[in-house]
Amino acid sequence: MARHGVFASLVLISLTGLVSVAYAKAGGSTAPVVRGWAIVNLMRFSYWPDAAYADKEAPTVVCARPGHVVLPEDYANAATPINGRGVILRESEDLVHLESCQVAFFSSEDMAVFRRHHAGRADHPIAYVGDTPGFAAEGGSFELILNEDNAFFRFNQPMLVECGIQLAQSLMRMGSLPGHGDGRQP
Repeated sequence: MARHGVFASLVLISLTGLVSVAYAKAGGSTAPVVRGWAIVNLMRFSYWPDAAYADKEAPTVVCARPGHVVLPEDYANAATPINGRGVILRESEDLVHLESCQVAFFSSEDMAVFRRHHAGRADHPIAYVGDTPGFAAEGGSFELILNEDNAFFRFNQPMLVECGIQLAQSLMRMGSLPGHGDGRQP
């Protein structure tokens, strides 16, 4: 299948500076906090089609299981808009009914749910984010890679194109730097 076979193998960017800010603000480097900051930064450089939202005022909804993602305080509960929209975290034990989500985080224990949802999904523009090795190759939109105090992404360009999510050109240029296409961290 095109979205699985042509893995875009671009390592996003080293978010060293941005994640370091997250550590300083959060007072720690827990995985849920780093995931939250990484998702916020991902949203800053990604654009969803208008059809992804109920109306022009609707916030960007991040869906995750309880405790798996902690959004930065500045962005939680729509306090600071990203691309003109507030951000809301919706926690759900079962990760079903993702139609109202623009971002869905799947941990390694959620992979069976991801596979079922992904296989039967409509063409609703949801950015699937996960930190399981090989997540992007399995059809996820963004694979989060944590390495001590750095965060990296791999992204699946065919999957993003298929659901209408666009990445900022600056992100595309950063992701295509020589030596970053083979999955190794810089």
